[in-house]
Amino acid sequence: DPARLTGPMKKKLGFNDSALHWDLVNTEPKTVTAHLTDGRKVVIYDRGIFTL
Repeated sequence: DPARLTGPMKKKLGFNDSALHWDLVNTEPKTVTAHLTDGRKVVIYDRGIFTL
């Protein structure tokens, strides 16, 4: 339940509470990779398309 997370917990987990997400919504080609707790890396966004 995200509502139960404290500020420090969110920071540790890498939460982004920003209302604006300029890091994703722009014209630059980019790839976003999630780093999972089990050590795996999963591409979740690639060249303007969410891959999940």
